Amino acid sequence: MTPENHNCTPIIQVHSDASDPVHSNLYEPKTKRYSVQKNSIIRIFRGATKFFITERLLGLITRLIDVGMIYIIATTSEYAALKCFLIMTPLNIAMSILVIYTIDKLNEFGFDVTGIEEMRKIESVVYESNNYFKRFIQWMLRRKSTIFLIGSWFYLDPDYVTLFVRNRNKSFWWNISRITVPSVVYAMIIWTFFYWALFQGYHWVRFFTG
Repeated sequence: MTPENHNCTPIIQVHSDASDPVHSNLYEPKTKRYSVQKNSIIRIFRGATKFFITERLLGLITRLIDVGMIYIIATTSEYAALKCFLIMTPLNIAMSILVIYTIDKLNEFGFDVTGIEEMRKIESVVYESNNYFKRFIQWMLRRKSTIFLIGSWFYLDPDYVTLFVRNRNKSFWWNISRITVPSVVYAMIIWTFFYWALFQGYHWVRFFTG
């Protein structure tokens, strides 16, 4: 009798090779998957901690730019904003290049002092829908234009903006010319106008109050 005459249920063989990158996570023990997720969160937290600490320390150095801008605007009677922009912008660019170059050299020796490279590892990873925290961090890292537009003048500064949004497939000077320089110019326009308007308001108050 041939098999076609039997009313039998076909047997489906399931491939359960753990080396299969597509299905391997289905057969991992729960404890192993929990350990991987825990280590991933620890890595993100460690990178974020290094980022905030280093950024604040470098922020103290970059505040020298602000001091110079305030000094020029406060002591210049004519074209204060223009002189401030023309003098401090090249200095800001030079300082940003120095910071980026130093951090890159430290990364080459295995020292990720900013934590940015550690955080960027999750940018291209596909996470499950219930990994809300990692997906939120990933979503923030992918907002390149938002990081540039806000980070250039608020909190991050152009050097850190470059480290976050730069194209690793391009050269160092390509990223400097396409990201760092525009970021510095953009930030300087905003802060020069802010400090100039602040001093103008101060002079107007003094004028009207005698």
